[in-house]
Amino acid sequence: GQLEEFLREHPIYHWIAQVRKGDYSNATLTLYGEAERETSDINRRKVLFSLCKLSIHSVFSSNPRDELLAACNQHLTLIEAQSQFSPSSHVLSVGEIIEAILRAEVRPPASIGNSFLISFSVLSDATILISPEEYLSLLRHLWLRALSNEDWGDADLGDAPSDFAIRKRVESMFVFQLCASDQKVLAMWHFAQPQTLIEAFVASFENPNPSMPSLLQHLVDQIQSIEPVDQEMSF
Repeated sequence: GQLEEFLREHPIYHWIAQVRKGDYSNATLTLYGEAERETSDINRRKVLFSLCKLSIHSVFSSNPRDELLAACNQHLTLIEAQSQFSPSSHVLSVGEIIEAILRAEVRPPASIGNSFLISFSVLSDATILISPEEYLSLLRHLWLRALSNEDWGDADLGDAPSDFAIRKRVESMFVFQLCASDQKVLAMWHFAQPQTLIEAFVASFENPNPSMPSLLQHLVDQIQSIEPVDQEMSF
């Protein structure tokens, strides 16, 4: 009939024909594929992934497709983050969404820490959708951005500082507070290879403060001793 002809001429709706034939399993996979290919309209992408998620729960109730469901959930999480922080109707990459979060306007200074926590959360919720190499690259980029929030013009600890003075200075640092605030963020710091991270950070300065490497090393050492428990941030 006319419907079948229309569906043949518009492959994007092929899943409807599969549903009509009772081929629900393939309809679910088709929905997922069409949702992934939809990059020009984020709202349509959300609808397709939502339909796919609903279909997974319905079709695979006795043998759920855990990986497919997890991928749908991660896509929907990214869509929600983009909708909240970017006006773009086109689908953004994970890195672009993170940049949108970090540069969100009309943001009081007290929420800067939260913007990083949201960014880390978005990245951790995209592990299925990006390669391990891209994940590590974005993770290190986030930590370098976080390190740059520190006032490195005031890195001098003075002559022979006491252990107490060093500990209090490190505990006031932005990156330390990020790591101390959330167990998942702390794990992401360790995964980012902090020793090479601070070396790359120092190397990014043409004339770094002479005290910077020492303070950064104290930061790495003190983060290593953080107990992995959640606590509220103070920004």
